[in-house]
Amino acid sequence: MNTEGNMSELNNEWKCPKCGALNTYGNFCGECGEPKAVAASFAPKPAPVPAPEPVASEVPAPAPEPVPQAAPAAASKPKESPKDERHANILCAISLVCMHGVPALLGALMKLVDAFVYDEDVSMIFSGVMALLVFASWIAAVVLMIYVRVKYRNNVFGKVIMWIYIAETIVAIIATIVLVVACAAFLHECSQGAW
Repeated sequence: MNTEGNMSELNNEWKCPKCGALNTYGNFCGECGEPKAVAASFAPKPAPVPAPEPVASEVPAPAPEPVPQAAPAAASKPKESPKDERHANILCAISLVCMHGVPALLGALMKLVDAFVYDEDVSMIFSGVMALLVFASWIAAVVLMIYVRVKYRNNVFGKVIMWIYIAETIVAIIATIVLVVACAAFLHECSQGAW
């Protein structure tokens, strides 16, 4: 037994460090309730703290390679079948005839009627009917062209007549503006007494 009397190596006797009473069992003094002092050699050793595992430096994941995208369907121009191409060309030819052939034919017929019919009332009625037919023919030509451009998008003849009609419309608008300006200038000069 050591001099402090904390613990005997041969038996379980221990001496209370506070009141000095000798105890043979338990972990607390029977006189004062002081807990038994444990020798340092018997004290539980704290568990060693594990060293932190080395963290691998975070390497950024490689960027995914871009997936090649298929070309849009609109970019590839589907070829029309020969039957569709022939049908579109026939409609374009009819459109051209309606735009230019029918008005020319009706204009020639109107000149013949004016040359052989001397009644002004009949001539006026005939002229009105011919003008109405020419207007209807132009509308039919434009409708046929639009139909071909919508249904047969890749038809070359349809594209050509579309641009022809656009150019003719622009020229007609410019000519109308020039005519109106010329008439206004002429009327202005007449009102000033230049004529």
